[in-house]
Amino acid sequence: MKNVNSKSKSTINPQKAIALAKIKESKTGSRLSEAETMRIIQELEVYQIELEAQNGDLILAKERTAHAIEKYIELYDSAPSGYFTLSFLGEILELNLAGAKMLGKERLYLRNAHFGFFVSDETKPDFNIFLRKAFQSHAIETCEVTLYAEGKLPVFVFINGIVIKNTKECILTVVEVTQRKRAEELLTASETRYRRLFESAKDGILILNAENGKIVDANPYLLRLLGFSEEQLIDKEIWEIGLFKDIAANKEKFIELQQKKYVRYDNLPIETITGRKISVEFVSNVYLEDKKKVIQCNIRDMTDRNMEKIELIKAKEQAEESDRLKSAFLANMSHEIRTPMNGILGFAELLKEQDLEGEKQQQYVDIIEK
Repeated sequence: MKNVNSKSKSTINPQKAIALAKIKESKTGSRLSEAETMRIIQELEVYQIELEAQNGDLILAKERTAHAIEKYIELYDSAPSGYFTLSFLGEILELNLAGAKMLGKERLYLRNAHFGFFVSDETKPDFNIFLRKAFQSHAIETCEVTLYAEGKLPVFVFINGIVIKNTKECILTVVEVTQRKRAEELLTASETRYRRLFESAKDGILILNAENGKIVDANPYLLRLLGFSEEQLIDKEIWEIGLFKDIAANKEKFIELQQKKYVRYDNLPIETITGRKISVEFVSNVYLEDKKKVIQCNIRDMTDRNMEKIELIKAKEQAEESDRLKSAFLANMSHEIRTPMNGILGFAELLKEQDLEGEKQQQYVDIIEK
């Protein structure tokens, strides 16, 4: 039996052909010896055993193939990414469940439909170029498009495609990147808002590299305040320009800004490029930007505010002096009024006396009138 199994299962032994020929010859009436007949029977038995072994192998191979196909279909349909097979014209020949879900229809109704029908008008030219290049290059091609499914929000997808060798079919792997795209859009909007605030801020803003103290950015207000151009500040070390001698005259003094998350100075004196001295409020914060530490310095010109403060102090002193004079005046007027009023009230009481003589009464009235 071992010898039988060791034989090739894919080819027929020439002896088997001879045995068959002899059987055929016997049917025509030729007589065979008993030994030849036995030998032919033995060969046929061996041949039968080989056929049965081959049949068993074929059944096993068929079962394995069916199992592999079943596994492939299971993986194909359970994959989170969409898989599509497209014709040269972009028709959907086959797709998995995730792909059907992306397009918002049952798989049955999507076969033979044009994939481009579901691509947005804005990104359709990109998809057409991608498909054409895939069939021309027979290499992996990629693109990003927006898909529209009926009654659903647009879906942003990344497509990876390659044409099957010696065929006119293109295999697409479609991965949804909606969340990433939304995050990118939000980030872009946030950066735009920040830039607008940065450009229109009424305070000076200076951005430094926290590692080497070089100026990364400066907003227009700060450039106008100090009289510098952007070229004179960008990529210069903060101590090199000499504006902030009290806080960053050298690398050693810069350490405080570098190591502390928050630094604040009130009425910090700085000098503009023209030599004019101004007093500023200086606040710095350290934070991460693109995984790099930066220092943001907010610089507010306090000159006008200090002048307003001085004016307010003067106005307060004047108001207090005016209030003091008013109080003194009222006290004096009270005394001046109270003294004659007491006399009037006194003589008025005397006039109430019943036995008062007419001459005396007239005298009291004259006093009251005076």
